[in-house]
Order: sequence, then C-alpha cells, then structure tokens
Amino acid sequence: MFEKNINIIELENGSARLLSVQKKDKNSFKVCRAAELSVSEFNKLTLRGSTTVILPRDKCVARTLDIKAEGAALQAEILRESEEGLPFERDRALWDSAAMSSAGGRTLVFFSAVSSEQVKAFLKPVQTLGKRAVILAPSTVALYELLRLTGPAKSGICLAVYLTKARFDILAAGKEAVLFSRGALLAEEPDILSAVKASVEALGRSGIVFETIYSNSAELNGKLETAGFKTVLLSLPPEIAAELKAAGVEPANFGICAGMASAVTGHGKLKIDLNRNSAKIGRSGGMLSYLRKLSFAISALFVVLSAVFFFMAKAAEKQGSDLCAELSTLGGLSGRSWSRVLVDISKAVPSEVVLNELTSDNRGDVTARGTSVTRQGVTTFLENLNKMPGYSAELAFANDAGAGAKLSVQFQMKIRQRGEK
Repeated sequence: MFEKNINIIELENGSARLLSVQKKDKNSFKVCRAAELSVSEFNKLTLRGSTTVILPRDKCVARTLDIKAEGAALQAEILRESEEGLPFERDRALWDSAAMSSAGGRTLVFFSAVSSEQVKAFLKPVQTLGKRAVILAPSTVALYELLRLTGPAKSGICLAVYLTKARFDILAAGKEAVLFSRGALLAEEPDILSAVKASVEALGRSGIVFETIYSNSAELNGKLETAGFKTVLLSLPPEIAAELKAAGVEPANFGICAGMASAVTGHGKLKIDLNRNSAKIGRSGGMLSYLRKLSFAISALFVVLSAVFFFMAKAAEKQGSDLCAELSTLGGLSGRSWSRVLVDISKAVPSEVVLNELTSDNRGDVTARGTSVTRQGVTTFLENLNKMPGYSAELAFANDAGAGAKLSVQFQMKIRQRGEK
C-alpha cells in the first residue's frame, strides 16, 4: 500500500545527504536507503518517487502567526502576510503555511517563505533536482518534527540547537507550535554559545523559560553546561538509528533528514511545500475570476457614486474635517496619540537600525518592521523598548539579508502598550 519511495535531500558544502524512506504504517516509516554523497556523485543518481529538498533556515523566512480568525478570514490574513510581510520582492516569493492549533477564535499558523532567486542559486549545483518537481521545506519544519519524533516537543516547551558542519538552527517549540526559530552560517556567526544565550534571553523577556536545552552536539552541550544550562543529547529513536546504521551511515548526521521524513510521510504535524504557492500563482483561477467580477462591480459603483458625490461635496468636506479633528484629539492607540507613540518608539531606535514600516491594529499594538546593520542593533532596540515605561516588545523574526560586506538583518517586532506608569 505504501510502496512509493520518498526522497529527502539535505545539501551542504558541496555534498548531499540522501534519505529514501517508505511509509510503513500510520505511525512509522522505514529507511530504504541512506548515503552521504558529493554533488557530482548525486547528479549521477536516478531517483524514483517524490523528492523533498530541505532549505536551510538562514535562507528562509519562518514565522508563527497568531491570527484572530478562522476559515476564509484566516486564509485572507495568511495571503496578506505572503504579499506584504516579506523582506524580498513579493513577485519572487515562494511560500506556504500550516495551521498548528486553534482555540477561542484564534489560530496559530506556521508561515514560511523564500525568494525564488535564493532557491535557484541553492539548487544550481544539483542538476538532477533542477529537472524534477521538488517539494521545498525549511529546516525549521524538520527540526520541529525531529523534536516530536524523539519526544521533547510532545512533553512541553523545549529549546533545541541543531549543529552541522556549516550552519546551526535554534528552535523553541511547544506541544502545538513553533514558538521561535533562527539559523545562521557558522562562517558568519561562529559563536554558537552567544547565539543560544541571546535566544534564551529574548524568549525569557516574553515569559518563555526553559529548564533544558536539547542539542545534537556533545561538545556544544559541554559548553552550555559550563555556562549554567542543563542539556540533553538529541538523538534519533533506536529503531530509526539502527536502520540508518544498517544503511551504512552515521545516524547523528541524519537527524534533520529523519525529521523531514516524519513530516512528508504524514506522521508529523507540519507539512510545508514552499513550491505550492507564489505571489504570482498563489490565488486560484476561481479567485482571479471573482476578483475580475468584483473589479467590474466596483467600477460601476464608482460611476454612480461620482454623481452622488457632486451633491454631497460640501457635507463630505465638513465631515472629513470633523473626523480629522476627532482623530487628532483622541489618537486611538491605547489612550496615546499617534504622534506620542512615534516619538516614544523613535527614542528607542539605535543608530544602526532603520525603521521601514509601523502599523497598528485595533488593540493599539504596533508592528514595527525594519533593517539593522548588525544583530546587536536589533537586540538593543528590543531592550530599549522593554525598558521604556508603558511599553513591552517581542521579536517576531530577524533574518539575515544580502551577502558578504553588505549583510544586514531584517526584523519585525510587536510593540504592546501596557498603559501609563
């Protein structure tokens, strides 16, 4: 019944890890093949079945969206995020999302996106993949499913660090959701210990505390314990580890691949394919047809309204003036005027940070998007906001952008107002 092969590919530093599995039953999968190959060796292979390529976290946007909506309204909010909340041109975006939990009219959604240019450059050395219809999924999904596969994410909130030769991933997860994630190349950020400490401190300011850190590196665990953290070595379940050994590979090197295998065989909680949507083809043909009809109706309506507006011009002008005066007086951001909030936030912005966008919702919460020359600039901005009377801030994401000397950090924060002190 489950005879088709599912191929998982992890590319790193000119090599490819290949894990081919088959779905065994509703609770498990079996390893059919595992190998670590050079790119040239991999290009000579003939793969049968579906293929999933793991995209490194540092190349992707990954966010957990807390949306006060369900059903069609939820999909509209996710689509808005895919069109407006990305650090690259939206017409080059590949994206997907998955609902993780829903309660009380709110839905937690895992959202991820990547630039099509990044994908093209990443897959360029692997000629065979360029000729296939592949599934693209971020390493965040694989690490989250690895934590569910091995147990930590099922028992409560946990923090994990996954280290490879070239990069690392940091993930905070709970029973129902990805809470926080980030990734980086070791060549650009070699001090993993400092990165873990900064992540723990940032999460602590949001009230998320960890007793134990899970890591696949015994060396890193030793450093973390010296720094005062409790650690557990992250390893695969014995049955999967035994199958990988029998295939001739070291199980410790295939943790991310095994996590992704759990996701794509239907045993995991998150199933993401960034190739499923794009800013150009994300809407269905039915939606496009609906939008055309809506556009025609709106145009006709404006023709009628133009005549009405001629007779209502003076009344509308007076009403607009009154409304502007009212908004100027009342403000609308939790008892503070917009000008007051903007002044307060501007005082917290360090010199290396540039704010690109500030938006507010009906609760008075402000979303700030911007760019920083360094990650320390983002941290300083966050700390300044949390020290400011009447405000608290949480970091939604901070993604590296650019390359080399032009590297910068694009970020998003949620700024809440606690009321005057």
